[in-house]
Amino acid sequence: MQSPRFHSRRVSRASQSRLGATLVEFAVIAPVLFALIFGLFEFGRLVMVQHSVANAAREGCRQLSLATTTSTEQIQSTVRGALSASINDTGNTSLVRVVASPGSLTGIQSGAIVEVTVEVNYSHVTWLPNNLLGLSGDPVVRAKSSMVRE
Repeated sequence: MQSPRFHSRRVSRASQSRLGATLVEFAVIAPVLFALIFGLFEFGRLVMVQHSVANAAREGCRQLSLATTTSTEQIQSTVRGALSASINDTGNTSLVRVVASPGSLTGIQSGAIVEVTVEVNYSHVTWLPNNLLGLSGDPVVRAKSSMVRE
């Protein structure tokens, strides 16, 4: 059995012009493809941050619903601890805002409805610059949780 022989082929003019067309097509499609891929990553990040903020609001509300909770610092600490795995710099008060309702924790009756709202500025958690996304203002990722006080 003879081994197959490979001959070098000459590239014809038609295939050279096709190579140029391929490069032009890629140059047109590449920005759209990359924008789609980065958009998918950013949307996934937004969903993750929204889930983390909702979970932090739930944890803070759970802390507030306990009869042993006497200060808002305990709620702040619980919320920031829950957010620390997914958001950097949770100690920055301009980044994460926690609002407990009612504002005064003294004298809350057992069975009263308590609420915790957590807000995070989206510009601090996005991986893309805001001007690239075309967002106006500073969008906020917000979650609210309600429970009954013990």
